[in-house]
Amino acid sequence: MANLSEISRWEAGIYQWETSDPVQGGPNGIDNRPTRELANRTRWLYDELGRVKARMDDPNFYKSITVSDSKALFDAGNYLHIGADATGGYIRNKKTNKGIRLQNDGTLQYDGSDIITARKVSHNPDDYTVATVPSSFALNKAFDNSIKRGGAIGLGGTAHQIAIGWDTPGLVAKVDTQTFNVGVPTGAIAYFAHTTIPFGWLKANGAAVSRTVYANLFALIGTTYGAGDGRTTFNLPDLRGEFIRSWDDGRTVDNGRVIGSWQADEFRSHSHGIGVKSMSDTDRGSNTSTVSIDTVGQTDPAGGIETRPRNIALLACIKA
Repeated sequence: MANLSEISRWEAGIYQWETSDPVQGGPNGIDNRPTRELANRTRWLYDELGRVKARMDDPNFYKSITVSDSKALFDAGNYLHIGADATGGYIRNKKTNKGIRLQNDGTLQYDGSDIITARKVSHNPDDYTVATVPSSFALNKAFDNSIKRGGAIGLGGTAHQIAIGWDTPGLVAKVDTQTFNVGVPTGAIAYFAHTTIPFGWLKANGAAVSRTVYANLFALIGTTYGAGDGRTTFNLPDLRGEFIRSWDDGRTVDNGRVIGSWQADEFRSHSHGIGVKSMSDTDRGSNTSTVSIDTVGQTDPAGGIETRPRNIALLACIKA
């Protein structure tokens, strides 16, 4: 007794015994034909499964799947590389090494940058939360309301493109192609017709303020107007009740002055002449005499307690 001989082959069909078939055993006997064909199919399936198992046992099997229209394109590097790593799945163009990744956190990336996030889409241009992504409607609305000025929102004239940002000179704006410094620089002096200190300003009242809180102002004026406590503070200029005179800066009209220096009140030296009239004494008949006055006189006082022009009192402030 022996086992059937098996061939790794897919049989197109399995023979069915007929009533007219003789009883015939042996390797080629009719009685063993259906069994032999089933055995061949089984062997073929076993071998195919073995090849699949061998492929799956290959460490490279789990790394990726490659897709290309032809072997020639594949050999030229024109194929997609499909795989997954610890952070998510990816489809990469092998030719450019750029691809799309679906991260484990739900974000979709192209070439390392998010293109779709887990945030919800918002149509509100004022929604700045990190949980939302503005829609094209929201972006267009924000563009019309804050960047595109003029006829776009009924201000008259034509629409202009405006960009606003912070630069070394301070707050700057660019209208079409022209740039403006719209911020007041640190250290500027301004006068206000009210007693409320505007945001970003300090009263120019000589107060001692922090060198760290107002570091930009301290870097500009230092201790010119006073050293404060000599360590943590410095003094602001005190403009209360003062008139401002422009710094001479080498013109020689107001010699010897340095920026921030103070002058007491003064008026230019001058004199006033007093006329004395000689008189003849005619009361003694033919005898006449001349009277002279040697004592110098003075004019009567006039004016107030100081010399000043017409003026108005305003609140002096310095930009912090």
